[in-house]
Amino acid sequence: EPLTRRGAGGGESSDDGEAAADGAAATEHNALLAAGRPAPRETASVSVVTGWTFSALVVLALWVLVTVVRESGAFANAEQSSMVNTILASSRHSHRFKILQEDFSPDSIFVYNHSVIDTLEEQLVSETASNLRDIAEDEAHHYHLLKNETRQLSSLPRTSDAMYNALYTRKRYLMYSPSGGFNNQLICLVNAMVLARRFKRILIVPGNGRHSNLFHSYLALRQDEIVPMDHTLNFQHLEKVARVSLLPLNITMNEFYLENKGRMRVVNLPKEGLMKPKDPTVYKKIFSIARRTTKQVLYLRGRFFTARWLKKALWENARYAPYLQELAMSVHNDFFNHSFNAMHIRLGDYATRVVKNGPHDAGNYLRDAVAMGFQPHVPVYVASEEGRANPYFDPLTRYFDTVVFQEDLIRHPVTRRWLIDYTMRTPSTAIRNDLFGLIEQLICTRADMFLGSRVSTFSKTIKIMRGHLSASVPDLYDDIMYRVQNNKRVNLRRSGSHRWNSKHGPEDSVDKIV
Repeated sequence: EPLTRRGAGGGESSDDGEAAADGAAATEHNALLAAGRPAPRETASVSVVTGWTFSALVVLALWVLVTVVRESGAFANAEQSSMVNTILASSRHSHRFKILQEDFSPDSIFVYNHSVIDTLEEQLVSETASNLRDIAEDEAHHYHLLKNETRQLSSLPRTSDAMYNALYTRKRYLMYSPSGGFNNQLICLVNAMVLARRFKRILIVPGNGRHSNLFHSYLALRQDEIVPMDHTLNFQHLEKVARVSLLPLNITMNEFYLENKGRMRVVNLPKEGLMKPKDPTVYKKIFSIARRTTKQVLYLRGRFFTARWLKKALWENARYAPYLQELAMSVHNDFFNHSFNAMHIRLGDYATRVVKNGPHDAGNYLRDAVAMGFQPHVPVYVASEEGRANPYFDPLTRYFDTVVFQEDLIRHPVTRRWLIDYTMRTPSTAIRNDLFGLIEQLICTRADMFLGSRVSTFSKTIKIMRGHLSASVPDLYDDIMYRVQNNKRVNLRRSGSHRWNSKHGPEDSVDKIV
């Protein structure tokens, strides 16, 4: 704005020289404004402001660029996650993976990042009087696995709303020691549910670990060798049937123990285990300790596998998770087109015994299958630790027109998409192969006829599931009931067990379906 001349006519300054100087400066300022040029001081001010504005704009542009790059990646991951969740949500209410039948791009849909870096810094304490020396040895031996560990986590859908690993102050808990393969771990879980209900405690359920010998081997499992049990079993159904609350773990038992050992009362089970203890009073002692302890967590540590508290009704209702059910349904409906037979041939840990004692091929299995009524033109699914390349299966491949192994399932486009999704969701090859045994059990349960191995809890679980379809595979039960009510053809369902080195044929019977 134009400046007024200070002291001119107003007498604001008593110094005539100062007034004259001010007047001259004002005149010069006004002349520069009239010519459209800024005053010298204003020019310097505008230069400084312009420099700061430019720097701020550059910084703002860089920040916006970085934010856009980050948000685009996050949006892509969120979009993938939303798409997969939509697929899973739709699959829970349908008998077919409808969305997967469209164009499929592994890079755009089934991309998961399971790695989580987690550092555990906790001082080990050894003053717990109830702990034995081997507990301290376990802590020392496995502590390095918990420090700076890169975790591979399962992303299979959950069946429980409970917060993982969370102990609430006013609640009391029971924890047990699983071991063996999944079917032995399931038997341990059923026993523990019975005890938890009697003790009026919430049951802490360790993860489904890969096959291990005894509980020490289970405790040595890494994070990527374990899948939370609510990823494999339908916890909502199990809690309703057992009338007991279940708390799943998504960390190793060793880590959970180290974090909560101060809250635990450890009961060290006999070295020979609970199946045939030397002292029969051990069962009463466990109940006595459970009544007297004031600790929040009662931990039954040791060889817990037993049939002492095994309730068959609970075992029959151990329904597998919907995701696994849908995958097996795809094999049934899409790969086999509804009709097939199945066998479980136990080799694996029995391979050496088979080679030594014979028979050296599956001829006896073939004899028992034919005796049960297996027809050459009906496809046969073989669940086994070995594959088609093993000459042990030559009698089967020569007699039956179609023999299918796990490795063959990827040939069908729909089952291939399921298997790719399953592979991306499981943390490691070790647990992935073990976990696929559950899917094979569901496949065998859906078969018209099934021949299993007598010395196997794997086969025994299948026979139980086949005899109680309403609990184990409800969609198949509904289909059979619909066919019966509408006078449609229903294939005869039989289950049998091969008896090693027996000349009397299989133990078989007609399946119940209720």
